[in-house]
Amino acid sequence: MTKKLIFGLFSLILLSFSSCKKDPEAETKGNLLIDKSWKLTRVTDTNGTTIAESRLGLATQVIFGMTIGFLNNNRVRAVDLRSGQVLNGGTWYLKENDTLMSIDVNGFTGDFKVIQLSATALTLQQSNVPVDGKQQAANLEFARE
Repeated sequence: MTKKLIFGLFSLILLSFSSCKKDPEAETKGNLLIDKSWKLTRVTDTNGTTIAESRLGLATQVIFGMTIGFLNNNRVRAVDLRSGQVLNGGTWYLKENDTLMSIDVNGFTGDFKVIQLSATALTLQQSNVPVDGKQQAANLEFARE
């Protein structure tokens, strides 16, 4: 009887361990960005109308010539499309339930509203984009490379 009781308890314990499966790690918004290259494809006004590259300030125009890489240690780097060399770097963080992205990079610093974030597209809204010499809100649309 004791052997049956011990065997039964042992079987119950084994069964409970084997039936416990660890849930796969949930895909987070940050994971959608990490270890991928992102390229600025266009800049629009807040209504979605494309703003010609020639109308943008130099700092925004330069972004078209690079890819942006978000790393899992909250580091970000900008890589020149032609040479492949790292041009700039800094930090990034998603905040306020992934509705804001805080970026601290030379020439591209601040909190940006996250308009879209998926496995293939990232749209950030910047409040002070120079367009025709004046500051205005604009959407920076990135596509995954």
